Amino acid sequence: MRRSLLVIVVLVVLVGATWWSYSQLSPSRGGASSDVEGEHITVRRGTILATVEASGNVAPNRQVVLTFRTPGQVAAILVEEGQNVRAGDVLARLDTAELELAVRQAEVNVRAAEARLRQLRRPGTPAEVAAAEAALRSAQENLARVKAGPSPEEIAAARAQVEAAEAALQRLLAGPDEAQVAQAKATLAQAEAALRQAQAAYDAVAHRPDVAMLPQALQLEQATIEYERAKAAYEQALKGPSEEQIKQARAQVEQARATLKRLLESPTPADIAAAEAQVAQAEANLKRLTEGASPDEIAAQEAQVEQARLALEQARLNLQGAEIRAPFDGTVVALGAKEGEVVSAATPVVTLADLSRFELEVTVDEMDIALVEAGDPVTITLDAYRDTPMRGTVIYVAPVPAADRQGVVSFPVRIELDLATAPGPVRAGMTASAEIIVQQLDNVLIVPNRAISVDRTTGRLTVLKLEGGVPVPVEVATGLRGRAYTEIVAGLEEGDVVVIPAINRRERLRRELQGG
Repeated sequence: MRRSLLVIVVLVVLVGATWWSYSQLSPSRGGASSDVEGEHITVRRGTILATVEASGNVAPNRQVVLTFRTPGQVAAILVEEGQNVRAGDVLARLDTAELELAVRQAEVNVRAAEARLRQLRRPGTPAEVAAAEAALRSAQENLARVKAGPSPEEIAAARAQVEAAEAALQRLLAGPDEAQVAQAKATLAQAEAALRQAQAAYDAVAHRPDVAMLPQALQLEQATIEYERAKAAYEQALKGPSEEQIKQARAQVEQARATLKRLLESPTPADIAAAEAQVAQAEANLKRLTEGASPDEIAAQEAQVEQARLALEQARLNLQGAEIRAPFDGTVVALGAKEGEVVSAATPVVTLADLSRFELEVTVDEMDIALVEAGDPVTITLDAYRDTPMRGTVIYVAPVPAADRQGVVSFPVRIELDLATAPGPVRAGMTASAEIIVQQLDNVLIVPNRAISVDRTTGRLTVLKLEGGVPVPVEVATGLRGRAYTEIVAGLEEGDVVVIPAINRRERLRRELQGG
């Protein structure tokens, strides 16, 4: 259905062009040559254009989808759709509390790494050297003690601690001792008597308003405390030891036995190795202070400093990435996030377009792409304004074809629109057709394409030239061929009259469709 409609439209256009050409170029339809049937065309000079046709959609000169470089929660969207912004304007911002903390932490790490590097490079002071020497002597003495093993006195003391812990445990397990109970009871009785005596002394002065300030009040309080303590001790002596006391006593026994065992088995290889490691560390520290750090140590610390600086730079970049700034002057055409949302680094937040310039993106068939060059003028017709074309210029011809679609090879071509010639507002996405003017010749002899006949056998081109009122076949040489006219380079002169024979309507349509 669409193909039939296209054919009808083309026929109407061609018939209209034929009538216009006849009315404009024919010197007369009833003059001296009016007795020759057909359309008379006077050969004239004019301009001929060779064009390549294509269609596509209008797009902004620049359009980008902006995202945050780091994930986080959106703190602010500072623009609205349709708002014009300048390059460098802040469009959106994330919550940066954690990112700022990461920057401060990275700064501290850099300072610490640099301080360690300075310390390695700086020779030790006399005080530091003396302290390192003392530490080395202490480590050497400890190593000697470890290798020598425990003394008999140390072993004897450890055995005595085991025996004492075991004896204390046995006393607890045996329960209350009668003597201890009797002693606790006597202490309680003594404390009770002291309390009664203190109470009597206090009662004697209790009527006085300053009784709380008298020594009798303090004596009563102390006697009360001693009585409570003696009572608790007596009750505890009657109850015997608690589970917790027995547990603690057993733990002390085990600890004393472990100490004794360690002394009897020492020194172990691990003990000697640990002591030797302390000596080696002390020697290395003293050597560094007296001779300076080795090149390898300095190189390793320099690498640590560089690593800390890189981490700081990354933290600062992450902080900068929490803001979206406009990369160019443009208009906000879409927003993809709201305040409070958590977004990733791939979430489209702001779509920005430069609407001061527009381009038409088309594809040109491989048969015509060799004719198209950057700088070629273009006549553009927007579907929204079909009756009023505008101008444009080819600004880019792709060196490689677009994706192959069903075996059709075509090349992308970008055309910049001349907005000064636009018939109305231009918007992104509009559909448009383009005539790319790939060649233009001015002041050349032209005749309608319909006037030229082709011999299919020999390839000769001829026209019917009117000579003495009679149409005579004349061979011609042609140059550039446009949509409606062809350049004549030989065989005719300006002012000659050519005849387009009258033909029936079906044949006329066939020839017009073939461009002949």
